[in-house]
Amino acid sequence: MGFRKEFDRAKEWISTSLSFKPANGRQCGLSVFESTIRVLGGLLAAHDLSGETAFIGKAEELARTLEPAYDTPLFFPRSEIGAWGKRDGRRKRERRKEGNKRKLTFLDLGPLSTKKTELQSGTARTPQWIGGGQSALLAEVGTVQMELIALSVATGNATWAQLGERVIEAVDLAHPAGRDEENGLLPIYVSLNDASASGPVTIGAMADSYYEYLLKVWVQKGKVKGERYRRMWER
Repeated sequence: MGFRKEFDRAKEWISTSLSFKPANGRQCGLSVFESTIRVLGGLLAAHDLSGETAFIGKAEELARTLEPAYDTPLFFPRSEIGAWGKRDGRRKRERRKEGNKRKLTFLDLGPLSTKKTELQSGTARTPQWIGGGQSALLAEVGTVQMELIALSVATGNATWAQLGERVIEAVDLAHPAGRDEENGLLPIYVSLNDASASGPVTIGAMADSYYEYLLKVWVQKGKVKGERYRRMWER
């Protein structure tokens, strides 16, 4: 498209300034799902389109940051990964108009009580509303494989593909025919401990991309090697 100057500026920023660690001691929580499909996927796409290796280095750095979230009995990822120390206060944003400009200031509202739900650096959690914190959303477990497989291809490190594919294997073994033989669909909550599924069945939010990725990864793996994904999608 001819935007080489803009591309080079973005590449320079990614190489020198993009960090997945908290800045100035401020807390930084990452959604595993969103960080995978948007940030990791974006870095991989930029590499595919340009051939620039800088994007792969950052992609693998992000993957290493997210990896502790998969430390569950069946390797299902928890929803959030922490990359911070304990927070000692909270800040409220206050907008003040100065002529035609708006200025953002932060007011310190004092210390918060330290709760067990506060994440520490490198630890992961799942919100209580997702199966009492002991389940994952169907979309979360089935929407990481394409990026992790692509990262393995780009780096030559098979660990990343294995990280995502053993998740799908566990779902497949636990639910060979979905909820029932008639529709083959799964409920949206999948237990981190035994892959049992519960809750409503939908092809909308919290489930849709699971079915989308089954088909995409089948194509990505050259169809023959991805037969498991096609079988799970067709049922």
